[in-house]
Amino acid sequence: RVSAREMADSAASLIEQGFSVVAFPEGTSGDGRDLGSFHSNIFEGAIKTGALVQPVTLKHLHGLTGMPTTAAIYIDDMTLMDSLKNVLATSNLIIQVHLGDCIASAGHGRKSLAQHAHQSIRDQLLTPARQTSHR
Repeated sequence: RVSAREMADSAASLIEQGFSVVAFPEGTSGDGRDLGSFHSNIFEGAIKTGALVQPVTLKHLHGLTGMPTTAAIYIDDMTLMDSLKNVLATSNLIIQVHLGDCIASAGHGRKSLAQHAHQSIRDQLLTPARQTSHR
């Protein structure tokens, strides 16, 4: 609890100084097929400062098929080097970034803000990939 409070205070201080704070509220990594639950304490800094929260979704896609790929996963007993080797050995890997609509933190508690951000990201994960041009 002390660590979570310090993290929220640090995030709030940075936001008040004009910095953007990036967080990964799952607190873990997965295979990209679905989204785990969010740690709501991650959102405390935004609530303390009244900052907007912008959900960002990353999709890993095979460049030829446009289908999701697990080439960039970093899970279980994998080392960072194992993951990097997989990424570098994969041709036609596309990372699609979706910036969701900003969520005003005003009027939210940590849990409701976390739920809104989670839903936004999950909706994007489950939306079929858009066509991209290949060069």
